[in-house]
Amino acid sequence: MSKSIAFRLLLIAVLPICMCCTAENKPGQRPKYWPLEINGYVFSKIELALSDKEITLGLMDRDELADDGGMLFVFNSEATRSFWMKNVRFPLDIAFLDGTGTVVSMHRMAQERPKGETESEEAYYVRLPSYDSGKPAQFALELKSGQLDFLDLQVGTKIDIGKTELLKLKAQFGE
Repeated sequence: MSKSIAFRLLLIAVLPICMCCTAENKPGQRPKYWPLEINGYVFSKIELALSDKEITLGLMDRDELADDGGMLFVFNSEATRSFWMKNVRFPLDIAFLDGTGTVVSMHRMAQERPKGETESEEAYYVRLPSYDSGKPAQFALELKSGQLDFLDLQVGTKIDIGKTELLKLKAQFGE
């Protein structure tokens, strides 16, 4: 049996278990992870950024990210979004999704040199590149660098992110 077929069979067995773990959270309890299936692969350790504080912090000040990890940023509505790599210690891939879960743009975000000891905050912010959605986006998905290529993700790909449930969680835990 090829590795690809074996991996897909494993995903078929594991995805329902991952979804059950999220679904079994008691009412009023926030899920630790939001598993996503993208192009046949399961990402079981996707964290949610629901509040303004979580959205601002993102994946800053961490040393690593699991291969099946990432962060899904949830906004109330569609708008042009912009992200940067402030205090992020490893490169990331980002996919911006509209309200239907369709990829509207993607970027490979390089790890940036940390703020220098003699560098002002303003100078640090000015030198950081900005990665924007270019089109209205309601969600942003950050994954470990290289995952966009691995998944063969393209602009126009639709991802079932569970929008209705995510917006309920945002209303409940977002502020």
